Amino acid sequence: LAPVTVEAPGDSRICTEIVDARNGKVTQLHGAGVCADADAGRRLADAVERACEGAQWLALCGSLAEGLPVETYAALIQRAHARGIRVALDTSGEALSAGWRAAPEILRVNAHEARETGLDPDLRQLDAATLSIVSDGAGEIAVHAADYVFRIRPPRVRARNPIGCGDAMLAGLLSRIDACGIADALRFATALASADAEAECAGRPDLKRARALETKVVIR
Repeated sequence: LAPVTVEAPGDSRICTEIVDARNGKVTQLHGAGVCADADAGRRLADAVERACEGAQWLALCGSLAEGLPVETYAALIQRAHARGIRVALDTSGEALSAGWRAAPEILRVNAHEARETGLDPDLRQLDAATLSIVSDGAGEIAVHAADYVFRIRPPRVRARNPIGCGDAMLAGLLSRIDACGIADALRFATALASADAEAECAGRPDLKRARALETKVVIR
């Protein structure tokens, strides 16, 4: 994907990751990042809408830059829906609370983020049209669709770096869901997240390895 940038005051956030090769523990050091103002927020929303031209899905991921209102993702969901574009939301805190009320088609969070926001971890409060995915580290993943509840057990892998696994899962899901349906898309998404956990660098899963792990994903 080609980057689309919007300038704002401050320095772009740099995330430094320290991996202990002896025990696999990962430490992240996050810089403060930019501080958006109202003008930057408007330019960001306009840039996202322009970038969505011809898209089927919009993925809204991560924390909001300081200065952006907590309703930013909710407003972007409404803009996308007005253009007939479906939305996947992966965030936390107040941005999550505001965003899920705008009824994204997919919501991906972990159990801690759900509880922190006051959501029941099985997300029964959500609109039935929302496909909700709740992960819990390397444990079982709960997925709630309109008429189904899926329980997914990831394959056992030697985890080297868990950072970015949720992002990999969402990417895998969006790459398959329209062509393959929910169950097959969830299987590939879980395999891609597992392959990402095996990789030393976050966000660098091996696609061939992910395809091999698909057969080891258990869904009921």
